[in-house]
Amino acid sequence: FPCCSGKNVPKLPLTTIRYTYGSQMIAYPEYNVTIMTRNDSVLAIVFDINKIQYSLYHITQPDVMKKMKDIIIKEKMYNYKDSYHNPYVLDGDGWSFNASFCDDVDERHKHMEWISSGGSNKWPSGKGLKRIESAMKEALTDAQFLYICDENGKEVTEEPKSEDTVTEDTSNE
Repeated sequence: FPCCSGKNVPKLPLTTIRYTYGSQMIAYPEYNVTIMTRNDSVLAIVFDINKIQYSLYHITQPDVMKKMKDIIIKEKMYNYKDSYHNPYVLDGDGWSFNASFCDDVDERHKHMEWISSGGSNKWPSGKGLKRIESAMKEALTDAQFLYICDENGKEVTEEPKSEDTVTEDTSNE
């Protein structure tokens, strides 16, 4: 599996893209979106920091993955370093970016490429990350909500219990 980072322009179709960032002083990321292809659909796992929950959406806009791959190529995001770090800032921001490209020849034979980069208080030059974030937000403007999920997109069927909720088991203690 060749890695694209710092090497070649990805040639395969973009199948998954994830961008996340936030303050290192907060337990949850301020922004965390994964957009992926599943069968003939494009889905998005979106973290809502105000509700501390993930939700799954169906992206309805056409050619979303192609648009994002075009940004990756135009902004040369495949040349990003593996890691960016500023040792002089102790409590700033962190970010990560991942993109997977896959061509399913058949179930046993897949070709894959990927880009993975991240940083602490330092970003790569150019507008790639801002353009990807903007494209993700645009893709979500008319997306269809499907359900609340975990970070991998698996449906969560019951509401998490808060610590101050009284249950039958604890009410008689």
